[in-house]
Amino acid sequence: NGTLQLNSGGNISVASPAYGNSSTLIYATSYSPGLEWTGNNDTAGVGIPRNLTINNSATVTMPGTDRGIAGIFTLNSGALILTSANFYLGGSWIRVSGTTFTPNGNTVIFNSSQAPQTIRISGNAETETFSGLTIANSFGVSISSVPPATSVNVTGTFNLELGAFTLNARTLTISGNSVIRTSGTINASN
Repeated sequence: NGTLQLNSGGNISVASPAYGNSSTLIYATSYSPGLEWTGNNDTAGVGIPRNLTINNSATVTMPGTDRGIAGIFTLNSGALILTSANFYLGGSWIRVSGTTFTPNGNTVIFNSSQAPQTIRISGNAETETFSGLTIANSFGVSISSVPPATSVNVTGTFNLELGAFTLNARTLTISGNSVIRTSGTINASN
Protein backbone atom coordinates (compact mmCIF):
# COMPACT_ATOMS: atom_id res chain seq x y z
CA ASN A 1 0.00 0.00 0.00
CA GLY A 2 1.47 3.28 -1.04
CA THR A 3 2.88 4.86 -4.17
CA LEU A 4 5.67 3.68 -6.44
CA GLN A 5 6.71 6.53 -8.74
CA LEU A 6 9.18 6.00 -11.56
CA ASN A 7 11.07 9.19 -12.38
CA SER A 8 13.71 9.75 -15.05
CA GLY A 9 16.45 7.11 -14.71
CA GLY A 10 14.40 4.98 -12.29
CA ASN A 11 13.60 1.30 -12.66
CA ILE A 12 12.92 -1.89 -10.73
CA SER A 13 15.76 -4.32 -11.36
CA VAL A 14 15.51 -7.21 -8.89
CA ALA A 15 11.92 -8.44 -8.45
CA SER A 16 8.36 -7.29 -8.98
CA PRO A 17 6.91 -5.41 -6.01
CA ALA A 18 3.93 -6.76 -4.08
CA TYR A 19 1.16 -4.17 -4.38
CA GLY A 20 -1.63 -3.75 -1.83
CA ASN A 21 -5.25 -2.72 -2.28
CA SER A 22 -4.42 1.00 -1.87
CA SER A 23 -1.34 1.05 -4.11
CA THR A 24 -0.63 3.33 -7.06
CA LEU A 25 2.05 3.01 -9.73
CA ILE A 26 2.94 6.41 -11.23
CA TYR A 27 4.96 6.86 -14.39
CA ALA A 28 6.51 10.34 -14.24
CA THR A 29 8.88 9.64 -17.12
CA SER A 30 8.57 7.94 -20.50
CA TYR A 31 8.90 4.22 -19.99
CA SER A 32 8.09 0.72 -21.18
CA PRO A 33 6.83 -1.39 -18.25
CA GLY A 34 9.22 -3.92 -16.78
CA LEU A 35 9.36 -5.66 -13.40
CA GLU A 36 7.25 -2.98 -11.72
CA TRP A 37 4.19 -4.14 -13.73
CA THR A 38 4.22 -7.69 -15.02
CA GLY A 39 0.71 -9.14 -15.07
CA ASN A 40 -2.99 -8.55 -15.15
CA ASN A 41 -5.72 -9.32 -12.65
CA ASP A 42 -8.57 -7.46 -11.00
CA THR A 43 -6.86 -7.97 -7.63
CA ALA A 44 -3.64 -6.14 -6.69
CA GLY A 45 -0.67 -8.38 -5.97
CA VAL A 46 2.87 -9.16 -7.09
CA GLY A 47 3.52 -7.15 -10.25
CA ILE A 48 -0.11 -5.94 -10.41
CA PRO A 49 -0.75 -2.44 -9.05
CA ARG A 50 -4.16 -1.34 -7.82
CA ASN A 51 -4.09 2.03 -9.64
CA LEU A 52 -2.01 3.39 -12.51
CA THR A 53 -1.29 7.06 -13.25
CA ILE A 54 0.71 8.69 -16.05
CA ASN A 55 2.04 12.21 -15.29
CA ASN A 56 4.65 14.73 -16.43
CA SER A 57 3.98 14.33 -20.19
CA ALA A 58 5.35 10.79 -19.96
CA THR A 59 4.75 8.31 -22.78
CA VAL A 60 4.17 4.77 -21.54
CA THR A 61 4.67 2.24 -24.34
CA MET A 62 3.24 -1.12 -23.39
CA PRO A 63 5.27 -4.29 -23.98
CA GLY A 64 4.07 -7.13 -26.19
CA THR A 65 2.29 -9.02 -23.40
CA ASP A 66 -1.06 -8.26 -21.80
CA ARG A 67 -1.06 -5.98 -18.77
CA GLY A 68 -3.81 -5.09 -16.34
CA ILE A 69 -4.52 -3.25 -13.13
CA ALA A 70 -7.01 -3.84 -10.34
CA GLY A 71 -8.16 -0.24 -9.96
CA ILE A 72 -8.31 3.15 -11.67
CA PHE A 73 -6.31 4.16 -14.73
CA THR A 74 -5.62 7.92 -14.90
CA LEU A 75 -3.88 9.57 -17.84
CA ASN A 76 -3.17 13.06 -16.46
CA SER A 77 -0.57 14.12 -18.99
CA GLY A 78 1.32 12.37 -21.76
CA ALA A 79 0.37 9.20 -23.61
CA LEU A 80 -0.42 5.50 -23.31
CA ILE A 81 0.51 3.40 -26.34
CA LEU A 82 -0.59 -0.22 -26.67
CA THR A 83 1.81 -2.02 -28.99
CA SER A 84 0.74 -5.64 -29.50
CA ALA A 85 -1.15 -6.65 -26.36
CA ASN A 86 -4.38 -5.92 -24.51
CA PHE A 87 -5.05 -3.78 -21.42
CA TYR A 88 -7.23 -5.24 -18.65
CA LEU A 89 -8.85 -2.76 -16.32
CA GLY A 90 -10.48 -3.54 -12.96
CA GLY A 91 -11.46 0.08 -12.22
CA SER A 92 -12.46 3.23 -14.06
CA TRP A 93 -10.80 4.85 -17.07
CA ILE A 94 -10.01 8.57 -16.64
CA ARG A 95 -8.21 10.48 -19.36
CA VAL A 96 -7.61 14.24 -19.22
CA SER A 97 -8.43 15.97 -22.51
CA GLY A 98 -5.35 16.75 -24.57
CA THR A 99 -3.59 13.51 -23.59
CA THR A 100 -3.17 10.64 -26.04
CA PHE A 101 -4.32 7.04 -26.00
CA THR A 102 -3.11 4.96 -28.97
CA PRO A 103 -4.71 1.48 -29.07
CA ASN A 104 -2.96 0.19 -32.24
CA GLY A 105 -5.58 -2.51 -32.88
CA ASN A 106 -5.53 -3.85 -29.32
CA THR A 107 -8.42 -4.29 -26.89
CA VAL A 108 -9.23 -2.65 -23.57
CA ILE A 109 -11.11 -5.10 -21.35
CA PHE A 110 -13.23 -3.75 -18.48
CA ASN A 111 -13.33 -6.79 -16.22
CA SER A 112 -13.97 -5.86 -12.59
CA SER A 113 -15.53 -8.59 -10.51
CA GLN A 114 -16.00 -6.17 -7.61
CA ALA A 115 -17.69 -2.89 -8.70
CA PRO A 116 -19.13 -0.84 -11.60
CA GLN A 117 -16.66 0.92 -13.92
CA THR A 118 -16.76 4.26 -15.75
CA ILE A 119 -15.16 5.72 -18.90
CA ARG A 120 -14.51 9.44 -18.51
CA ILE A 121 -12.57 12.21 -20.22
CA SER A 122 -12.12 15.26 -18.01
CA GLY A 123 -11.50 18.76 -19.33
CA ASN A 124 -13.08 19.25 -22.75
CA ALA A 125 -15.71 17.14 -24.49
CA GLU A 126 -13.89 14.47 -26.50
CA THR A 127 -14.32 11.00 -27.92
CA GLU A 128 -12.42 8.04 -26.49
CA THR A 129 -11.46 5.74 -29.35
CA PHE A 130 -10.82 2.08 -28.65
CA SER A 131 -9.69 -0.40 -31.31
CA GLY A 132 -11.40 -3.16 -29.39
CA LEU A 133 -13.62 -2.79 -26.33
CA THR A 134 -14.79 -5.65 -24.13
CA ILE A 135 -17.35 -5.23 -21.35
CA ALA A 136 -16.96 -8.15 -18.93
CA ASN A 137 -18.33 -6.80 -15.65
CA SER A 138 -21.54 -8.09 -14.06
CA PHE A 139 -21.81 -4.77 -12.16
CA GLY A 140 -21.76 -2.85 -15.45
CA VAL A 141 -19.68 -0.22 -17.23
CA SER A 142 -20.91 3.28 -18.06
CA ILE A 143 -19.85 6.34 -19.98
CA SER A 144 -19.59 9.12 -17.41
CA SER A 145 -22.58 11.42 -17.07
CA VAL A 146 -20.35 14.11 -15.53
CA PRO A 147 -19.84 17.09 -17.90
CA PRO A 148 -18.19 17.57 -20.30
CA ALA A 149 -19.69 14.95 -22.57
CA THR A 150 -17.59 11.88 -23.28
CA SER A 151 -18.33 9.78 -26.35
CA VAL A 152 -16.95 6.34 -27.19
CA ASN A 153 -15.89 5.09 -30.63
CA VAL A 154 -14.95 1.44 -31.24
CA THR A 155 -13.05 0.97 -34.52
CA GLY A 156 -12.66 -2.80 -34.21
CA THR A 157 -14.58 -5.40 -32.21
CA PHE A 158 -17.10 -4.40 -29.56
CA ASN A 159 -17.61 -7.39 -27.25
CA LEU A 160 -20.47 -7.28 -24.76
CA GLU A 161 -19.46 -10.30 -22.73
CA LEU A 162 -21.11 -9.66 -19.35
CA GLY A 163 -23.13 -6.88 -17.72
CA ALA A 164 -24.71 -3.67 -18.92
CA PHE A 165 -23.00 -0.90 -20.88
CA THR A 166 -24.78 2.32 -19.92
CA LEU A 167 -24.41 5.28 -22.27
CA ASN A 168 -25.95 7.94 -19.98
CA ALA A 169 -27.35 9.72 -23.06
CA ARG A 170 -23.83 9.88 -24.53
CA THR A 171 -22.79 8.56 -27.95
CA LEU A 172 -21.45 5.08 -28.71
CA THR A 173 -20.19 4.64 -32.28
CA ILE A 174 -19.18 1.21 -33.49
CA SER A 175 -17.31 1.78 -36.74
CA GLY A 176 -15.65 -1.63 -36.69
CA ASN A 177 -17.03 -4.68 -38.42
CA SER A 178 -17.77 -6.91 -35.44
CA VAL A 179 -20.18 -6.82 -32.51
CA ILE A 180 -20.16 -9.85 -30.24
CA ARG A 181 -22.78 -10.30 -27.53
CA THR A 182 -22.39 -13.24 -25.18
CA SER A 183 -24.53 -11.72 -22.45
CA GLY A 184 -25.44 -8.24 -21.30
CA THR A 185 -27.26 -5.15 -22.53
CA ILE A 186 -26.71 -1.65 -23.82
CA ASN A 187 -28.69 0.98 -21.92
CA ALA A 188 -29.14 4.38 -23.56
CA SER A 189 -29.62 6.22 -20.26
CA ASN A 190 -29.16 5.63 -16.56
